[in-house]
Amino acid sequence: MIELDLPVLTFAAIGLTALAAAPLPRFLRRLPISTPMVFLAAGIPGFALLPELPDHDPITHIRLRYIS
Repeated sequence: MIELDLPVLTFAAIGLTALAAAPLPRFLRRLPISTPMVFLAAGIPGFALLPELPDHDPITHIRLRYIS
């Protein structure tokens, strides 16, 4: 049986996102929703349900804004 640890789930999520990115604009053509809006809305539960993800507050990580 396949062990579902964090790297496996990460690669699965990236793969599903890549597969969804291709046909999504065609499905959303007649709706007032863009593809980035869909992916942004899908990312909100991701940050809410996975507490081990890093904090996404730019004030907390202010030094990262100045790395070039």
